[in-house]
Amino acid sequence: MLILLTVTAVSYSVVVWAMGQEVVGLRARWEEFQSTLQADLDSVRQQVADVERLVRTLETAVADGTAVPFGSKRPTISQLQLLLLKAQAEVLKIKVDLVEENRGRARAEAEQLARTLERAQGPAGEELAPILTRLLDDLAVARMDLNNGRPGVVERLELLWRQLGQILPGD
Repeated sequence: MLILLTVTAVSYSVVVWAMGQEVVGLRARWEEFQSTLQADLDSVRQQVADVERLVRTLETAVADGTAVPFGSKRPTISQLQLLLLKAQAEVLKIKVDLVEENRGRARAEAEQLARTLERAQGPAGEELAPILTRLLDDLAVARMDLNNGRPGVVERLELLWRQLGQILPGD
C-alpha cells in the first residue's frame, strides 16, 4: 500500500510539474501575443494620426484656396475628396476604439462618421449620391451591431473603408 501511495504521489508531482511548465509556456506565448498586438495597435494609431494630420492640412488648404489634388496641377481639391478622406480617418478611429475595447468612443466616432457621410452627399452629385446612401445604410447596420454587441462590426468597417477608397475621386 505504501508503494502505491509513493508511486501515486510521485506521479502527481510529475503531473503538477508538467502543468507548471505548460503554464509558463502559455504565459510566454500570451506575453508575446500581447507585445505583437500592442505593436500593431501602435502602428494603427500612427496611421490614424497621419490621416488626421493630412485631413487637417487639406481642410486648411481648402479654406485658403491653395489645395492641389493628388497628382494634379489643378488649383483646388474638392470638398467631396476632403469629406471622403475624413470619413476614412473616422473608420480607422472606430477600428482602434474597438481594438482598445472602448465601445463608447467607437459609438461616438460612428455617429461622427455618419454625419461626415451625410455632409458628403451634397457635393457628391447624382452619380455618387446613391453609393453614399448605401454606405450610410451599411454604417447604420454596423452601428446597430456595435450598439448590440454583435460580432462582425470590424468586417463591416473594413468594407466601408474599401468602398470609400474606391469612390474617392482622383484628379
